[in-house]
Order: sequence, then C-alpha cells, then structure tokens
Amino acid sequence: MIDTEQAESSSRGRFVVLRHTDRHGVHFDLMIDGGEMLATWKSAWQPESVGAEGRTWCRIADHRRAYLDYEGSVSGDRGSVVRHDEGICTVHSRHVDRWEITFEGGRLRGRYILARSAETDQSWSLRPLGQ
Repeated sequence: MIDTEQAESSSRGRFVVLRHTDRHGVHFDLMIDGGEMLATWKSAWQPESVGAEGRTWCRIADHRRAYLDYEGSVSGDRGSVVRHDEGICTVHSRHVDRWEITFEGGRLRGRYILARSAETDQSWSLRPLGQ
C-alpha cells in the first residue's frame, strides 16, 4: 500500500470517487493518485457528506491507475462502478497513519484529514480540517 513515514513535500495529482455497486449493496471508493497506484479507501458514505465528526472509511488494497477514468463492470463478478466525483488533489502530508489532503473536485472540495483509527489498521476517519 502507498504509505510513507512522511511525504517529502506537497504533491498534486488526481483523485476519483467511484460509486461501486456489488452483491453487498452500494459503497463509495475514494482513490488518490499515488504515482504507480491509487491509494484507496471505501465507505458507505459519500465523502462530501462528511461533517466535523468525521466518517469511517476502510483502507483497502491499492488500485490500478486505470480507475481514474474507468466506469463499467469490475472483473471477477465484483459489480460495477460509475464516477461520483473527480478532480485534482494536493497531498500536503502523508504518514503511515495520517494524510492531509486538499480536494478540488466537483463535489468534494476543501482540506481534509484521513487518519487511522485506533481500532484496526484498516479503519480510518475522514473529516474536514479545522472542524
């Protein structure tokens, strides 16, 4: 997975939020450009609906960069995805357990913190910075 102790400096790239429908229902995949792969989290919540209290997101395996532009069926009978949002993001800092990111998308806009929860390695919280 794309995690480092600390990013050397801010980096700009793309992000996408996909609405993923599978046999379990609907969830949203937040994918952040990390170079060769996309750092990916999933949640039942639309990321733009996150308030000051934050929402839980699950860190899942990195995804191929093709998902920045892909919509359609997912191989292996894993459902289908459609683009919910996309745009440019700036990763201000990236640590093993905390990312600080500014999103400039159609729906998701502003500076956010993605922080690992104490409960598990995969459980993270997304919340707006400063709230």
